[in-house]
Amino acid sequence: MLTSLRVSLSPEQSEVFWDPSRVIVMAGGEGSGKSFLGALRGILWGVAFDEELGWCVGADFEDARMETDYMIDFGERLGVLRRDWSAIPLHRDQQVQLGLETWSRRPLTIRTISAYDPLKIGREQPDFIIGCETSRWEKEAWERAYGRLARKYPHAWGFFSGSFESSVGWFPETWQLGQSGNKMDVRSYSLPSWANPDRFPGGIDNPAIQQLMQSMTPERFLARHAGKPSPPRDAVFPEFKVMLHVQEVKQVMGLPVYVFIDPGTTVYAVLFAQFVGEEVHIIDSVYQGNATHEQVVQAVTMMPAWKAVREGTIDVAGSQHHDGFGSAREAWQRDTGLQLRSQYVKVDATIERIRSALAINPATQRPRLLID
Repeated sequence: MLTSLRVSLSPEQSEVFWDPSRVIVMAGGEGSGKSFLGALRGILWGVAFDEELGWCVGADFEDARMETDYMIDFGERLGVLRRDWSAIPLHRDQQVQLGLETWSRRPLTIRTISAYDPLKIGREQPDFIIGCETSRWEKEAWERAYGRLARKYPHAWGFFSGSFESSVGWFPETWQLGQSGNKMDVRSYSLPSWANPDRFPGGIDNPAIQQLMQSMTPERFLARHAGKPSPPRDAVFPEFKVMLHVQEVKQVMGLPVYVFIDPGTTVYAVLFAQFVGEEVHIIDSVYQGNATHEQVVQAVTMMPAWKAVREGTIDVAGSQHHDGFGSAREAWQRDTGLQLRSQYVKVDATIERIRSALAINPATQRPRLLID
């Protein structure tokens, strides 16, 4: 079918395209042909394997449209696109549905799905999912899409591509997971910009690639054009992993809630925490910029967890008086009746304490610090 489409793939693209792994996560450089490859896989594998339902998922409908446009072109070239079964709106921010014939003449439906509201990723059981600009998704969207594939395990498959918007977060961590054997059946690839011979003939020696290499830091070039994460060298807590430490943790009724307060003019942060057994659960937060004390107090006292707050702690700077005004600590007691503790702790000691909370508890196989 590649011959019928008059399509040729570079060696790097071929390696990804023909990999039979159930779940592929591909990090591509800008212009590497991510959308082209995802659409090609969706059409050819969907038609050849006689699938019935495929999803093309983006952070919104517009993010999924480039892959969809490629699929329309491929479907017409192969003669399998049935426009009378399809709904293809002109506006790119609307849902698209494609109707195609498979090798057995059985109809295949491919529709775009918006991950803007992850809770709506459900109801159906797709045979395959093409993830578009997956790195822009919320972690919840990824988990729901992955969960949909589990409904038809081991037959349903997924092809998820994106560019590293940063080198931290769930997408880089999932990509890193796929670099070796894992229980999630994830296989990951890097597809550099220069793997696209149509756009960058000559590969890495292409003048445009060489100019890009000279125009930015090595770390940014690796992430944006080589498709490889480059974690920040100055990370205070490299042990922190979104996929590990960010989970669904809700308030446990009957247990007290504590507030941790870091007052400031530019940023004012308040965390709601519970101690559940040996674990610390961060169940909610207020994070405001350029807000007054009164605005922050109003936001905090309206949070559902506030009713269970018994104690709290505040940064030692919150005990300081500025320009004849009272301290933040005194203001909290005046306005809420809450008595806050504060104690100076050296930075190194603080870091080590948090590191111990980020570590895996061998008894539970869970970290001691979990963030909702």
